Amino acid sequence: AGLTRALLAAGQGELLSQVVAHALAGPERYPLTAAHVSALTALGPWLEKNVKKPSPAVSHWLDWCREQLEGLTAEEPQPPADFRRAAPVSCKCADCAELKRFLEDAQEKVHRFRAAEARRRHLEERIRGGSCDLDLRTERTGSPHTLVCTKNTASYKARLGMFHQDREHLAAIRSIEASVPQ
Repeated sequence: AGLTRALLAAGQGELLSQVVAHALAGPERYPLTAAHVSALTALGPWLEKNVKKPSPAVSHWLDWCREQLEGLTAEEPQPPADFRRAAPVSCKCADCAELKRFLEDAQEKVHRFRAAEARRRHLEERIRGGSCDLDLRTERTGSPHTLVCTKNTASYKARLGMFHQDREHLAAIRSIEASVPQ
């Protein structure tokens, strides 16, 4: 944001175009939300107050961000249609194979693993490491204890939250676009 202000104030439109092109070419280094949207929203009030003639670099930057956000918000995420969940479990042991079958089962919501502590801990590590959509609790009655896995909608809720955040960002970018000369 500071560099953009300085280049615009100094009339260095071509250099600003190069900076914008560089930033747009490196999405892994300059992610949409963390780099572009945050810089543009910080710049917005300054652009509205100080930019009196069109800036091709700023227009290109805003267009690119708007297009990216429009793509991300084209369809609202839908909740899962059944109890099938992603099964990113790479371990091939018998317990993990059973876990994988459970995750892929469209009907089963809760599964119990009656197992010794080391086996339960192994399953918990694989579940957390794979970010599986499962709530875990241990029933401490009987021996061995039972790991109870209940499917949840955490991934859907995260996608929905990101969708709404992207819609807010899109509205902010459109507002900035409307406030600067084209």
